[in-house]
Amino acid sequence: SANPYFEPLPVEEGRPVQEDSHADGKVERLYRSGRCEVLYATGTRKDVLPSGLQTVFFCNGDVKQTATSRRVVYYHAEADTTHVSEPD
Repeated sequence: SANPYFEPLPVEEGRPVQEDSHADGKVERLYRSGRCEVLYATGTRKDVLPSGLQTVFFCNGDVKQTATSRRVVYYHAEADTTHVSEPD
């Protein structure tokens, strides 16, 4: 089930309109919605929405989401715990 602390991400919107591969193995994909997906050689994936919401999916199962309000939600997969940091 979905983690209630995270803001939902859009459903996949088809093929990217632009894709750039870098020498370090990083791949950047831009979608029609304005969403940018960055795939790293380590297996980590970052989604950046036009709103500024950033979500990072780590290969160990951890997930970190940073909102433009600087609110950070971090899910620790191994411990199955979610930590929320609100800006001061």
